[in-house]
Amino acid sequence: MNSDTPQPAYLNSETVRSRRALINCRTSPATGHDYLVDLKVKLQAHDRSSPYHLTIRYVPDRDLLDDQEMREYWRFIEAAEWPSLPALAISVLEDLNNEMIPRWLQVQLRDPLTSDYQEGSMVTIEDKQPGWHNQQMLARISPVTF
Repeated sequence: MNSDTPQPAYLNSETVRSRRALINCRTSPATGHDYLVDLKVKLQAHDRSSPYHLTIRYVPDRDLLDDQEMREYWRFIEAAEWPSLPALAISVLEDLNNEMIPRWLQVQLRDPLTSDYQEGSMVTIEDKQPGWHNQQMLARISPVTF
């Protein structure tokens, strides 16, 4: 990015810090085991008539998301202006990776809005810790569908 080009608000370091401070975690009850956690969230952006559908799937390491305490984070996400579906999905992935540090994380964001030609859109992004390999577990996870 050119140094003269203003940084988008969602990438501003202060905004990122404020957003990430709203992520609440708790200690995993079974740090010695790999297990899958699924979380589904509806995000009602301020400028949209229908919500985004967000699915978060992760294999925790030391911490779990405290789903009941994530409301303020989701509200922050809803109130922000996002230039694209990928920008939002990548930001959620990076935020959760930074705060929770899961072994494996997948963020799937679906926009059900349709138009004359489009029947919605979806972004799926995932990441894992270096050195973590549990191919048997990943093979059993249902595939991404739209």
